[in-house]
Amino acid sequence: MIEDVRGILIAGETPEVNGVQIHQDKLGEYIRTGGTMNGRPAYFKDNNTNHMLWFAPASDGPTWYVGKREEFGQPRGWLQVKSDAPTPAEITGTWGVWVAAEKLWKEGREVQCVAVSATPGVYIHGPTPNQLLQDKLGEYRRVQQRVVTERGVYEMVGMQNVMMWYAPGGTWNIGKRDELGQNRGWYQAVSKAISPEGITNWQVWDGANRKWEKALELQAMSVGSKRVAFTGNTPRGINADKLGEFVRRGFRFENGRAVYEAVETSERSMWYCNKYWYIGQPQDVGKPQGWLCCKDDSSCPELCKATWRVSDGQQMVDAEEVACMPVGAMTVMVAGETPSQLNSDKLGEFVRQVGREVNHRPVYSQVGNENRMLWYSVGYWYLGRKDELGKSQGWLCVRDPAPAPELTQSIWRVGDGEALHDAPHVKCAAIGARCIEVLGEPVGHLHKDKMGEFKMIAAQEVNGKPVYEKDPSVSHMVWAANGYWYVGKRDELGKQAGWMQVRDSSSLPEEICGVWQIWNQSEKRWMASEGVRVTAVGNIQVSVSGPMPPSCSLHADKLGEFIRLKGQEANGYCIYKKREEDTMLWHAGGAWWVGPPASLAKQAGYWRCRDAARIPEATRSAWEVGDGTRWHVAERVRCSEYLMPRLVLKGPTPEDRHQDKLGTYMLTDETVNDRPCYHQLGNPSRMMWFLTPYWYIGKSVERGLGQGWVQVRSLAHVPEQIAGTWAIWNSSEKVWLDAADLHIQADASARAAAERVANEPLPLPKAQAEEAIMVVEEARPQASVVSISSQQVEQRHDVFLTHDWGTDGEGRRAQERVAAITRALRGRGLRVCFDDERMQGNVVAKMCSGIDDSDVIVVFVSQNYIERVAGRAGPQDHCKKEFEYAVPPLRGPHWPARR
Repeated sequence: MIEDVRGILIAGETPEVNGVQIHQDKLGEYIRTGGTMNGRPAYFKDNNTNHMLWFAPASDGPTWYVGKREEFGQPRGWLQVKSDAPTPAEITGTWGVWVAAEKLWKEGREVQCVAVSATPGVYIHGPTPNQLLQDKLGEYRRVQQRVVTERGVYEMVGMQNVMMWYAPGGTWNIGKRDELGQNRGWYQAVSKAISPEGITNWQVWDGANRKWEKALELQAMSVGSKRVAFTGNTPRGINADKLGEFVRRGFRFENGRAVYEAVETSERSMWYCNKYWYIGQPQDVGKPQGWLCCKDDSSCPELCKATWRVSDGQQMVDAEEVACMPVGAMTVMVAGETPSQLNSDKLGEFVRQVGREVNHRPVYSQVGNENRMLWYSVGYWYLGRKDELGKSQGWLCVRDPAPAPELTQSIWRVGDGEALHDAPHVKCAAIGARCIEVLGEPVGHLHKDKMGEFKMIAAQEVNGKPVYEKDPSVSHMVWAANGYWYVGKRDELGKQAGWMQVRDSSSLPEEICGVWQIWNQSEKRWMASEGVRVTAVGNIQVSVSGPMPPSCSLHADKLGEFIRLKGQEANGYCIYKKREEDTMLWHAGGAWWVGPPASLAKQAGYWRCRDAARIPEATRSAWEVGDGTRWHVAERVRCSEYLMPRLVLKGPTPEDRHQDKLGTYMLTDETVNDRPCYHQLGNPSRMMWFLTPYWYIGKSVERGLGQGWVQVRSLAHVPEQIAGTWAIWNSSEKVWLDAADLHIQADASARAAAERVANEPLPLPKAQAEEAIMVVEEARPQASVVSISSQQVEQRHDVFLTHDWGTDGEGRRAQERVAAITRALRGRGLRVCFDDERMQGNVVAKMCSGIDDSDVIVVFVSQNYIERVAGRAGPQDHCKKEFEYAVPPLRGPHWPARR
């Protein structure tokens, strides 16, 4: 069991002033700082380090406070409770809430303070008798702002009706939401633990036989964010390419911690071993070695406070700028109905800005309108203007400290300029590829006709996740419901029904790890089908093009138009074939490659692009061309999705208005608001463009603006995907008139040519003369890895500092003065062993270990230190033990240091 219960949850209702509960943003989860204040542990808020929780001996009695960091330790704050409890979880008194307008304290009788684990997630996994109620196992997340029976409450990811809670009788329970707090459920474990991590004596309810069955093999493991990202640089860029983003996949743990895989490649992993977190090769998972490491026993990497270290091939050196933070999907959508359509035009899709954070959370900009953003501030997620970034204001908000907006559990609210209104139908969902393919061989070929390509429906979510359709004229769809993904009929959308299902709570279908099941109608049962899988696919045709770099002229002929081969994949990614020849495009080892069929799925080719994108047209990194020995960067080569060169807008309009604005539109070489533009054939002064959330037809001089003669509300990435109702502007009455029969017809001949190639079989590998001048990465040596054995792992200090924790005659704290010296020494590149906080656990053993691992011992002599070494505080005093161990008679050379 991971003893990481060092968090405090303060939750409940606070007094109202003018109909608004005050200081609600001061509630939430607080985490131990590791230090103390006035003899009690101190805490900082997990989502705003300016909010702290501490103890102070006030004039009217001992008190716990919630207040500002700059007031830390003082008898003042926003909330207080009179209590001498040694920890906040043991507080029994009534909290007071400060009302500034009235300058008085009001009772907050509903406010409670309970201990929780440091991580918000718990993953429960393992066999049960006869596989009973396996669908209730999986990942649970602690619900913020909720306390039941002095413990935190957890909600199952993907199944909002399934909860986990502690009951007064001393049991942890998993059951229905409406049973919350009761001593009943589907699962139960007798335990008074603060949180469910580590509980092993679970039992499961056998409804058929009306009895409890022991499920002793179930494990409850602590987990943090599913996806994390590293920020900062390593010294001289050493192994910087080994950072990036990592994700938890399925149930895989080592030494009580989750194992992570790099998002962009399966060739990098992150794991925990022997008090260290490591980033290294997958085959080394569980071993004490890697490219980077961090000595920190936190339950998840984003909670690590120690400095990460990076291997230079000989030793590990500090990488003080490197940090790990929780993140979510790269793209999210905020969609749904708002009350009276209030601010509904502000909804849409948002892209995460990689490497950027505000208030310790990622930042997002809206696709098609960069002046709208999504950010976090003081307990709330906001959707607002770019110039409000980081502030506690916006058009919409949701009170939830989730690490990413798509993980929020609370109700969104929308503002009208004066008040906030609940918008329960607004959801934030992760977005992945705009097209997926369900492929493979189902067991017994059952429902093979239901598989194929499905396109995501823009700006629509079902149960908080995107929904996909095979074709508007066909009923086949893909959606998520209650912890499952389904392939089923349109009229079953959102329900737990379908032809195919897989138990998996992933945000996106292309991230599914579970085994699909196929419904056998004749036998009336589900059948496992391991041959079925889902992969992300993009446009049926992509173009890799651009000028060659001056340093290399080889392989220019390998660029061009590539067609995606349907039903084919390599390394879990779709593959492409050049239109006129057998040159291929595929993904391997964290990069996209262009090469011959013989190299398919390998890390070898004429061209490469080191990018984690699931589809090639989403790549943002530079393409490189090889000359047989090395790579040359081609900065202007890009992969873009194929765009229809010609579109026809046709159909009747009210009173035949603006019929002259319809007709044929030709693709231009210009993009506006991340979308292509088209101009009218024969009249380039008329154009078609996008501005969130509308497509417009108007004057070319007004392109990019929110005005025109014709418009349609749609977030489609290309015009031929528009499914909304077009509208025509009636200038005399100043109104928009629906033109329901107006539609876009794409260039059918161009699409047909691509379809022919897409359905061709894979070309056979054959020897080619040019293969000799490919670059092969798989045979190249790996980056430096330093193995850290149990003997080596501690030998990492140049200097050990020994001092006392008192104050001198001028009232200066010794620890603060030594800390300043430590910073100066580290600034000169020295590795310093210094106890930044008071040591916990076996203090003597830790001191001896630090002394043994240091080349130089520095003693900071004070009168208090001399008296303690002389035995004033007894023979077991830490200063006495430390000095005697560090400086025994003639143990080694020692010199007095003057200050």
